Amino acid sequence: MNKNTVSWIVTLKTEEKYLLLILHMVIKTINIMHHKLVELQKVIRDNFSVNYLKLELFEYLSEMEDIYAVSKIDQGYEVLIFNITSNENELCRILLSDNLTILQYKTLYNYDIDLYYHVCVAIGNYQENDGGFATDKCFALFKFNKDLSLYDIEFSFNERF
Repeated sequence: MNKNTVSWIVTLKTEEKYLLLILHMVIKTINIMHHKLVELQKVIRDNFSVNYLKLELFEYLSEMEDIYAVSKIDQGYEVLIFNITSNENELCRILLSDNLTILQYKTLYNYDIDLYYHVCVAIGNYQENDGGFATDKCFALFKFNKDLSLYDIEFSFNERF
């Protein structure tokens, strides 16, 4: 602080000093939060690569084979997915050769429970068109716990995440 700033602060009333102190603390907190968010974004990008998500996807489908509407086929799986538009279940073939396109990373924090990470992915040939986008297969929402372990994947024909 320069000499003028110090003399200006000295002439402030007590209430104004408290408000200035609170403002300073808020700015400092925002700055810290910004740096934490930048660090968090780096953790997310570094840990949720396309290759990692593909491994998690096929491990999940393998585990769900007898539990969920998932059937093993040559080079992949058939998954029964509810189509909101037609209001019916439809089969989707997810193959090892399919492309994964990461659309969005989300970090969710629940004060009562914990921190969660969601990664929205397009499976298949992803195309952007006229402000929208589509894929020839389906969309998947990968859900991870704080420790970066996968706990669920939701599939959809409509990107609704």
